[in-house]
Amino acid sequence: MRSRLKLALTAVMLLSTQLCADLYASDRPLPESWIIEGKAASAQSAPIQTDRDIYDNYDVLHYGLDLHVDEVTEFLIGVTFVTLTTTEPLVQEIIFDLRNTMSIDDIGLLAGDVYESLLYTHADDQITVELAAPAIPDQELTIVIMYRGHPEPEGLYGFQFNRRDDGLPVIASLSEPWSAKSWWPCKDIVSDKATVSMNLYTDRSLVGVSNGKMLDAAPERSIVADRLVSRHLDLDSRSTICWSWESYRPLSTYHVSVAISDYEIMNDFHVCESETLQISHYIYPELIENAEEDFSVLSPMLEFCTDFFGPYPFPGEKYGMAIFDWDGAMEHPTATTYSSIFLTGDHYFDTIVMHELAHQWFGNKITPEDWTHIWLNEGFATYAEALWAEHVNGPNGLQVFMSQHDNTTWWNSPLVREPDNENPWYYFASMVYNKGAWVLHMLRKHLGDEIFVECLLSYINDETLQYSNANSSDFTAICSDVSGQDLSWFFDQWLLRSTNPLLSVDWGNNNNGTITVSLQQLQPADPIYGDDPYQLPVDILLKSSYGDTLITLWSDELYQTFRVPVSHSISDIEIDPDRWLLHDLESITGVGDTGTVIQLYPSAPNPMSAAGYIRWASTVPTSDTVTIYDSRGRQVLKQQFATQPAGQRSMVWDGCDENGSRCSAGTYLYKVSCFESLSDDSPNTHHNTGKIVLAR
Repeated sequence: MRSRLKLALTAVMLLSTQLCADLYASDRPLPESWIIEGKAASAQSAPIQTDRDIYDNYDVLHYGLDLHVDEVTEFLIGVTFVTLTTTEPLVQEIIFDLRNTMSIDDIGLLAGDVYESLLYTHADDQITVELAAPAIPDQELTIVIMYRGHPEPEGLYGFQFNRRDDGLPVIASLSEPWSAKSWWPCKDIVSDKATVSMNLYTDRSLVGVSNGKMLDAAPERSIVADRLVSRHLDLDSRSTICWSWESYRPLSTYHVSVAISDYEIMNDFHVCESETLQISHYIYPELIENAEEDFSVLSPMLEFCTDFFGPYPFPGEKYGMAIFDWDGAMEHPTATTYSSIFLTGDHYFDTIVMHELAHQWFGNKITPEDWTHIWLNEGFATYAEALWAEHVNGPNGLQVFMSQHDNTTWWNSPLVREPDNENPWYYFASMVYNKGAWVLHMLRKHLGDEIFVECLLSYINDETLQYSNANSSDFTAICSDVSGQDLSWFFDQWLLRSTNPLLSVDWGNNNNGTITVSLQQLQPADPIYGDDPYQLPVDILLKSSYGDTLITLWSDELYQTFRVPVSHSISDIEIDPDRWLLHDLESITGVGDTGTVIQLYPSAPNPMSAAGYIRWASTVPTSDTVTIYDSRGRQVLKQQFATQPAGQRSMVWDGCDENGSRCSAGTYLYKVSCFESLSDDSPNTHHNTGKIVLAR
């Protein structure tokens, strides 16, 4: 093992930030966190404890874990000290979670230097411990659980023993959402957070990483506790080393992590206003050079996050990445577990670095009270990526990011999840990340930047929520209080509705210095809200040869007509030009000065796979052009048609670009331009815009 000290020089920070800006400004698609994190793609069904009342008779204060991890036998031997307080009178039973694949050797009560074995049963992935005498309310107990076994992968990952291509071991855990019980006994619900100490016993050739601060030596404890550990773990001090870690702030059980390999440690420092933060990355030796480049952006990101969200939530501990071999990442507090394939040396995965860093505030400092409110984790971290894109590349970076994360085709359930779904994929679907980010984006537009930032700071620093748990109502209440507005209408429609706004727009010039704009909401009926309309501010850019004008119309009925004064004839309009509204656009129908109507019909099929029809009609002879754009506004295909008589027209798109290459799955916009030749040979142009989804 070698240790490297890399100073965070200003020049390096500026260079890495510029590299990130170049990435956001380029045509290269940005990686999507919900895919790259891997939580949805790799999920396997795992039983969840639905009867949570069984835990109500105690609160955990502290977990002390001693783990002997044998990379040769791929076996785990552990002792877990659980310090808890009882919350009910005459508590006789304490229930913990541990998969039946792990076996228990003994369970006892530790009181000072006295250890007393207790009766227990281990069945149905639960341990029921019988206390020798009933406990009174607020009585503090330390229960010791000695166990062993070969953890089986489950859920997103669990606890796994793997080998790299060179044969060297890499051992890691990822317990989100409820797989901590697959490798250590605990109260595996997200709402009971506790401080954690971890002693990892590994082969001397390996480095063991966990949450919190690395200690020079294991903390002192009673002689009896030391004897229990040494006797149960049966350690050989000549070949084994102990890595001791201490987390001083409460964590949920899914946050507790282990990463073990032949790491090389990259040490750095980030100077905050109040302290110097230790930065420690645990890297495979052959990836050091790539890691130095890719992680050079971390210090600017930390500065950005502390400016936006407040001080780093785990001062006096550390932050960094521990590399493992999984196609994803996980925001373990102070020690993000990060896939080796993301170390490319070209900053391509900077968005993931930001996403996991933002989780230290949103998810780790404040954790959802249950998995139904997981958007408070993933939506917030995804919008932090959007804010970073805006920081490094201005408004265009923000627009590009939000456009890439706007795909409502498969968003057909409420953002607040249903409880007790045993498939982790359900809780980490794309809408949790991307629609969650859009909710914050639209809230920012509604409140303005200053109040929006004040809402975020008030939420993350709320004394009753920080280092504890929150739900969507908590965030709604704080935003309403800070803004002085009742925002229940906003959050209800965006968090609880299953459908998403679908707009159709008709517009035309009048002869009295006005234009008529008709807005229609076409979304299907919602299971809860029925045909109730959304309340939407719809930005419309009015285009003319004399310049463009941006107006905002408030849509709160299924069909509304507006007359808007204009100083010049309008040639075209654009809906939501700056990407502030989550919506689908069915069609835009324009009525020109001559009364010519260009009608756009729905594309079919939509979504399409092999081919789809784009259909339109004109009431007069026109020559037409159809231009297809991807979600970032880049032209994919342009097809021109000779003058045709009045009537219906169509073209078939085969899902390929102008070079004949297959386009990737996603949402595409198409613009139909119809050119009418007038008597003076000057064309009168009419445009319509639609949307089609390509599914591969």
